[in-house]
Amino acid sequence: MSAGGSPAGAPSDPVAGPPVVASGAATAVGGGTEVRSRPTIGDAWVVLGAVAAVLGAAVPRSIPWVLMSVVLVLALGSRRPVPLLVALLLGTSLLSARAWAGLDPARAGPVQGRAVLVTDPERKVAGTTVVARFDGQRVELWAHGAAAGALRGALAGDVVDLQGTRATRAPEAIAADPWRRVVGRVELAAVRSVRPGSWPYRWANAVHHLLDHGARSMPAEDRALLAGLVLGDDRAQSPVVRDAFAVVGLGHLLAVSGQNVAFVLAAAAPLLRRLRLRARFVTVVGLLAFFALVTRFEPSVLRAVVMAGLAAAATSVGRPVSGLRVLGLAVIVLLLVDPLLVRSLGFQLSAAASAGILVLAPVIGRCLPLPAWLATAVAVPLSAQVATAPLLAARTGGLSLVSLPANVLAEPAAGLVMTWGSSGGLVAGFLPGPLALLLALPTRVLLWWIATVAVTASRLPVITVGLGTLATTALTTTMLWWWSGRHGRSLHRRRRIVALAGVVAIAVGSAPLSRPTAELPAGVRLHRSGADEVVVVTRPVEGAALLRSLRGRVSGELEVVVVSSSARGAWQAGAAATEVYRPSLVLAAVPHAGVTLIGPGDRFEVGAMSIVVERGGPTGPLGIVVTGDDPDPP
Repeated sequence: MSAGGSPAGAPSDPVAGPPVVASGAATAVGGGTEVRSRPTIGDAWVVLGAVAAVLGAAVPRSIPWVLMSVVLVLALGSRRPVPLLVALLLGTSLLSARAWAGLDPARAGPVQGRAVLVTDPERKVAGTTVVARFDGQRVELWAHGAAAGALRGALAGDVVDLQGTRATRAPEAIAADPWRRVVGRVELAAVRSVRPGSWPYRWANAVHHLLDHGARSMPAEDRALLAGLVLGDDRAQSPVVRDAFAVVGLGHLLAVSGQNVAFVLAAAAPLLRRLRLRARFVTVVGLLAFFALVTRFEPSVLRAVVMAGLAAAATSVGRPVSGLRVLGLAVIVLLLVDPLLVRSLGFQLSAAASAGILVLAPVIGRCLPLPAWLATAVAVPLSAQVATAPLLAARTGGLSLVSLPANVLAEPAAGLVMTWGSSGGLVAGFLPGPLALLLALPTRVLLWWIATVAVTASRLPVITVGLGTLATTALTTTMLWWWSGRHGRSLHRRRRIVALAGVVAIAVGSAPLSRPTAELPAGVRLHRSGADEVVVVTRPVEGAALLRSLRGRVSGELEVVVVSSSARGAWQAGAAATEVYRPSLVLAAVPHAGVTLIGPGDRFEVGAMSIVVERGGPTGPLGIVVTGDDPDPP
């Protein structure tokens, strides 16, 4: 999972049926069979091994193979934790260095040939884009016009015969997301053909088509949200919904993770229980591999799938496992296979959230003065958010206070969508329209609730808790829990003391979002005079990027949105800002419902500011001059 939900491979495993509980000495695994085993290396050492693998992958070094071989032989021969930790640290560092060395920028020049799509095509303001394997490297394909139309119905795994011009990707762009391994960009001149790829991808894409066909009776917004919750496919999400989910800490629901993996295994449990252990394990591995293929091998999916596979392997051999042990082993395995995953924010958040749930959720649940079921519902998302807060604070400046209640309200519905929406959606793909509509009604109600929670919470004032406040709160509540226990306070009173201290600490340390979360995109200007603010969009802009840049920057009232370009992408960005901020006046160069059409010579007064429309170029946007604003707007 990425931030919330139960990680795959947690103590209650749908594959095994009965729980698999780590004891280090005796464990009951199904049917009352007792298995006694004590692991050679304890859970704490496995966790330290994961930390060593992370550090090694994060700091690539070209270590001589002779030295690495000697270290590895000594570590395996001793079978002691410390030498194995050193071998992991050096090994992942060496593998990371080799992976970085393999990111050679693509050669520039005209190209033609066959490419295999790695991702699903996505429409953006600058055109339709998709990542593909071409000439032994990964490149971004960019298409316009007829070429974009040819790619629009394609999916990952499809084979494309193309012609175009390849450009080298800048080293800093490669370094920004190295785990994607995209080393070039191809501007497509023509797409001669698009045909299905290998049979595993055909089956995976059949699932996508079937789920989409089953949701045909839903509005476009609901279909997009369903695809995000079930498949992690957020390509069709509107900028407003995508921004709302990100602002209130619900973005992890649109990234497939452990909760989805757990559902797949739970749905298959009746069949799996009828199989022998070895056949069960092989079937589970096949299901997990196919699910990873369907969800496009996202980093959070890989973490969840590997954890589930390791838990299933432990069950099949009758070995005791704990959630932390499985998480540590999954991190080690993944970083040995692909050390560049350590640079993926999705992988970082997924691993951190899983660790937070495993370690903090039981403690937080005991501290909360709530009924057991409600304490668990609050403790799981809270522990995940606390664990991921250091990573998110570096990007957004803190943790939003609305994220916890939003997660508590939305996550149960999201879990039902993953179960009923996916299973019912697949069945609906085989049914005629009226029956598919009836089957989709519960899903539509759940999707409405999730979207309502996200959008409503996003319109509340953004109050954040910084990393320092979170650390102080954690230290204070931990010390108070320990002190009250030492002085014989009852459990009920200890809960009240700790809860009160936590609320006070967070209330004192919380503050409105004090800084913008992103720079204004090119082609966007913000003017301010007192509490009045005007946004001017002069060129096509990604709506999500515009909304992200306005967070923490629009501090008064956004009175006017001006779209001076007639390009479709410019209006879409302006419409997103209009929907979120609801200005009193919307000016546009082309007619739209609810806007004022502008032309050369028009003049509008907004408080102390004046908006003057000037004649632009023959095909370019109108000129917009705003006077009377503050000299240094943010």
